[in-house]
Amino acid sequence: MTSHSLLPSRDEVFKEIKDVGEDAAITSLHLCQGDMDLPPLYFHACLEEQVREEKLPPHHACDHHIKLEGLLPPEALSKFQLLKAAFTTNPILSHFNPYLPAIVETEASDYALGAVQSQVNGSEKPAISFDSGKLLPAELNYEIHDREILGIVWALKHWRAFLLSLSHSFEFLTDHSSLK
Repeated sequence: MTSHSLLPSRDEVFKEIKDVGEDAAITSLHLCQGDMDLPPLYFHACLEEQVREEKLPPHHACDHHIKLEGLLPPEALSKFQLLKAAFTTNPILSHFNPYLPAIVETEASDYALGAVQSQVNGSEKPAISFDSGKLLPAELNYEIHDREILGIVWALKHWRAFLLSLSHSFEFLTDHSSLK
């Protein structure tokens, strides 16, 4: 940890994530997936398809090694590698500064909400905080624009103290066109 950002102290901290490669144990993949907060259904769907096609035994979740290349489409495998690099590269988070303008970006999917709070510091936009949450059963029935608004309200509540302490106004970003 430095005065400007949260840095990993050693590469060993991220060894488990970095070691997940094309020839990985399912348990390592699940650990890495949990550390990155990735949607588990995608990986489980890929694995179940392999079991149905009898490429993996039904007890594949134990200690069997598999080749990720055969499970994930090439574009998904490359995105997975990019995520691994992003989560093991310095700096991870910067400290909050109430004198810098803030940006809150939100995203809603069919089953979860996510948000990133960052601040504009010259030409850089380092992340200050991020969070994600699973939708409640009733919220799963919301239309996409309602889930996007729910994400905005959720982020405002989550980072209320930070946002109220700003000396500048803050900006909200969403990718949903009807909310722009």
